[in-house]
Amino acid sequence: LAGIVLLFPASFIYTGKWPWDAYDAFVCPGKAYAEMLHVAQTGNVTLRRAFSLIAATFAPFVFCAVPFGLMMWEKLRRWEKGLLVLAFFCPVVFSTLRGTDKETADVVLALLLVTLVKGAQFLIHGKAEVSRRVVGGLVLVTLVGTLFAGISFEEKKKARYRDACSPAFLLEQAWTPQKLRAEENNVLTEKDIDDVRKIVTSSPFGMATAYLAQGYYGLSLTLNHTFEPMYGLGHSPVLMMYVAPRVSADFPNRSYLYKGAQEGWSDKSHWSTIVAWLANDISFYGVPFFFLIFGFFWARAWRETVEANSLLSLPFFCLGGILLLYFPANNQLAGTLGSYATTIFWFLLWVGARFAPLRRLLG
Repeated sequence: LAGIVLLFPASFIYTGKWPWDAYDAFVCPGKAYAEMLHVAQTGNVTLRRAFSLIAATFAPFVFCAVPFGLMMWEKLRRWEKGLLVLAFFCPVVFSTLRGTDKETADVVLALLLVTLVKGAQFLIHGKAEVSRRVVGGLVLVTLVGTLFAGISFEEKKKARYRDACSPAFLLEQAWTPQKLRAEENNVLTEKDIDDVRKIVTSSPFGMATAYLAQGYYGLSLTLNHTFEPMYGLGHSPVLMMYVAPRVSADFPNRSYLYKGAQEGWSDKSHWSTIVAWLANDISFYGVPFFFLIFGFFWARAWRETVEANSLLSLPFFCLGGILLLYFPANNQLAGTLGSYATTIFWFLLWVGARFAPLRRLLG
C-alpha cells in the first residue's frame, strides 16, 4: 500500500506529472526525460529532501513487497493479488514518467530472482512445495517482462539521444572511440557526432555496450591515482554529498571519483563502476576481499531462501542481485537515501536473526 500511495507524490515531485500521464510519457520518452531533468534543476529542493526522508522510511518495506508477494502467491487472497499487481506496476509507471529504465529493471530483476528460487525449490522439493503451474507462470511472466524491459530500454535510449540531447550532450553520454578521438583533438566534428549517433541508436546491442562500457573506462582513469582513505564515507553517493563535506570542505576531494573528474570524467554524468566507489574506503586492493565476503553472504542467502523458504533471506538475496546488475555503473545499493536505508535494514535484520533473542522475536 505504501508503494502505491507514495507513487503519486513521487511522480509530481520528481517529474512534474501524475501517474495517469504515463501513456504520454511512454509515447514520448525523450521528452519525458528532458522534462524530468528540467524539474530536477528548477524544482523545490526542500520539498524533494523532505519527501526523500519520508520515502526512505518506507523504502525497506516497499522493496520487499513484490518479492514477498511472488514467493507467497499461492497463499494470497484475490484482493492481495490485486494489490501485488499494482505494486509491481508502480515502479514501471514511475520509470516511464522519468523516461528512464532503473525502476523497471529493478522490478524485472526481482521477478527473475524469485523465478530462479521457485525453480530451484521445484527441482529440490518437487510438487509438494511448489506447483508446476506457479513455476511455469513465473517463467512466462519473467520472459515477457524481460522482453518489455529490453524494448523499453532501446526505445528510451533512441528517443533520449535523438530528441532530448544536443550533439555535445550526445558525446558526453556515450563512450566510443569517436568520442575519445574528438576529446584528444579537442574538436567535435559533424562526422564524429554522426558516428556516435549511429552506434548508440542503431541497435540494442550498440546502445547497451555504449551505455555499460563507459564505467570501465572511468575506472581505468582512477587506477593510477594515490589512495586516500575516506573512512567509510566514500562508498556512497549519499554520504559523499551530505556527510563528507561536513568533515572538511576538501574531504570529498580525496575520492577516486573526484580525481577522475579532474580528467574530464565527472561522476555527475558518467560511471566508473562500483569498484571505484568501494576503493574510496578500502583501496583497490581491498575490493576483491569485499566481493569474497559478499559472495559468501549472497550464497548463504540463496541457500536459505531455496532450502528453508526463508523470507528473511530473500530481500538480501535480491539486493545482492541489484548490486551485481549495476556493477558496471556505480554502488546502486547506496546511491540514494531510500536504497541505502533498505540495504542497511535488511542486512542487519538478516545478520541479526542469527542471534537467539532476535530469532525468537522473529519467530
